[in-house]
Amino acid sequence: MAAVADAVAGLGRPPRIAVFSTPVIRAAARAVVRRWPGLDRRFFAWQVGGFIADPAVRGQLVPQLYEQSLAARPAFWRLNDDLLTEAIRHRRRIGDLRRFTRPVQVIFGARDRYLNPRVARNLAGLFPHSQLHLLDDAGHYVQVDQPKRVADLITAPDPSTAGSPE
Repeated sequence: MAAVADAVAGLGRPPRIAVFSTPVIRAAARAVVRRWPGLDRRFFAWQVGGFIADPAVRGQLVPQLYEQSLAARPAFWRLNDDLLTEAIRHRRRIGDLRRFTRPVQVIFGARDRYLNPRVARNLAGLFPHSQLHLLDDAGHYVQVDQPKRVADLITAPDPSTAGSPE
């Protein structure tokens, strides 16, 4: 997504990414989460939990995702160190996306606050042969909220037969 972040209107950074990618804030934020891991866990659960519609799935999956994120934290922080610069730098790659001739399936949750329907439409518009699917009962983790529907769209020989787009 970093390759198109600057070119896709409507794209916003989720709070954790905003906090850890904003130069004047990130050093303090990192110090806070190292000192108070419970605060970090709650911040993670608030944001990532908000990405999952089903409370039962949320309750089971979010603690697992948090534990897994700890090992990836150094990589997450390095990624966010350069996020804004890389988003701007990668804007030059937009032409490559527009020349990509293979079919592209863009599958988004219609209830995603960050990768929202406007972002989905704009992203799909970057590819000459894309098909957009906005799943009504899904948010940011569309593959968690609607796993069968996403799998059907990905594996359908002709994705338009797996259901109507948008």
